[in-house]
Amino acid sequence: MEKAFKLLNLAMSALMAVAGLASLIFFLFFAKELEWWKIVFTALVFAVGAFDLWKYYKQKSGI
Repeated sequence: MEKAFKLLNLAMSALMAVAGLASLIFFLFFAKELEWWKIVFTALVFAVGAFDLWKYYKQKSGI
């Protein structure tokens, strides 16, 4: 059961990182009207997802 939760956490982290990066690209290049809070929020979502993935990689690789 614990392994399933770890796998679910990894999947959610990957989804947050990909969705955050895609949203940032959309807001910066294609959005007609930029609002600063949208950019900050999506940057935070990407940062949290990427940080979790980095922690997982660091733990698995033994660095």
